[in-house]
Amino acid sequence: MNPFCPNKSDPQVKREFDELVDVFGEDLAYFLWDHNEGYSIDRAPDGAHSALFLSHLKALNGDRVMALKATAKDLIHGKTHSDVEYHPDSEHPLE
Repeated sequence: MNPFCPNKSDPQVKREFDELVDVFGEDLAYFLWDHNEGYSIDRAPDGAHSALFLSHLKALNGDRVMALKATAKDLIHGKTHSDVEYHPDSEHPLE
């Protein structure tokens, strides 16, 4: 299987990948990007919003960096985005 590399010529992809680099460093950012099939870890491998990330974001009171770290830890230890069901209360944390 070929690795998933970020298309940094796409401004949104570059922004998402740069966020991972800022939080995890370049090597781990590439690992996470590839592991998540070409998406940042706030998304599922199919590009949909990640219930795993959203549940961490909610539990951590909207702290995006800590939610990314918690999500990365779970993914590295074998959890998947679909292992968690996310039910937002009144507001969607990404809006």
